[in-house]
Amino acid sequence: MEVSPRRLVILGATGTVGSQALQLLAQSKSPLQVVAITAHSQAQELQKRAELQPTAKQYLTVSAEQREALLEFLSAGEGYDLCINAMV
Repeated sequence: MEVSPRRLVILGATGTVGSQALQLLAQSKSPLQVVAITAHSQAQELQKRAELQPTAKQYLTVSAEQREALLEFLSAGEGYDLCINAMV
């Protein structure tokens, strides 16, 4: 029986903890699937992280619209299984 990968959100993907989590996932061939990544205002850094996870949704939370979209996604709780909170 094949098990579907667990879906992961990384809040604060451009910081030290978020960046290291993405690197570890890439290096380890982890069965976790990154479905969303966030940054507050570092748009270029978020784009670089998205290159490692091209299917992940991206949220730049300096934008009120993006912040609300992220909160809706997280509160629904249906699009992910795990969340790493690497935000200050």
